[in-house]
Amino acid sequence: MTSPPGCMSTPQLIPLPWDSAHFGFRVARLTPPILDEHELIGALRAAQRDQVHLIYWDSATSSPAPQPILEEFGGLLVNGRVTYAANLADYPPPAGLAAATEFTVREFAQGEATPDLLELAVEAGASSRFCVDRQIERGKFEDLYRIWMQRSTRGELADAVLIAVRPAPGCPLTAGMITLKCTPAGGQIGLLATRAASRGRGVGRQLLAAAHDWFQQRGVMRSVVVTQRENGSACRLYERNGYTLACAESSHHFWLQRGVAPT
Repeated sequence: MTSPPGCMSTPQLIPLPWDSAHFGFRVARLTPPILDEHELIGALRAAQRDQVHLIYWDSATSSPAPQPILEEFGGLLVNGRVTYAANLADYPPPAGLAAATEFTVREFAQGEATPDLLELAVEAGASSRFCVDRQIERGKFEDLYRIWMQRSTRGELADAVLIAVRPAPGCPLTAGMITLKCTPAGGQIGLLATRAASRGRGVGRQLLAAAHDWFQQRGVMRSVVVTQRENGSACRLYERNGYTLACAESSHHFWLQRGVAPT
């Protein structure tokens, strides 16, 4: 694992106060995505001395941490992190899609998240680093995604939450949801999930089309989403709807204080 010729990389440990407070121990992110073995070991030892418990490192896919380093520093390759992007000027939402399905997509009014939205938020994180890593308590993972949804419906982490519902008697639950945010770089999709009982019925495709329409109405012509390579259904959804792979990384966790109780 070496840096490309002419590429100078300086390891940086970025403290993550919110994650640290949520999990109850010190958490930090390591950058950049390409480090040689000497740089990686030096950064991990420095974090160890500073009593950091957990390090996130998203490396270039071509440069994952070698097995000896994983073993020495309690490391785990948790999943593949992929970023997809679409040019919405080239991909208008399919005409008549909403009329062709049994679901209606509408914008959720800002306020407190409903119980079914909180359930969908947890479902959205099923392939995430926080669910895959069994050293993270299940309850902490679930709470993290519930908080993400709560802060999205309040307008803190998202500009809009779109929901798919079946406008029929006896169908009170939300079939799916997607969270959206406008950034200087374009539109960003945060959470996307479909209820298990509604999968295979075009809900995800309909939500994505509605998201594109929402962005376009605001003059946003680029959409970006980050998901996990292991989440095959999500990757296929994006690839079949005009998205191309923009970036691929390997997500690592390093548990540096093994045998030490979190403070």
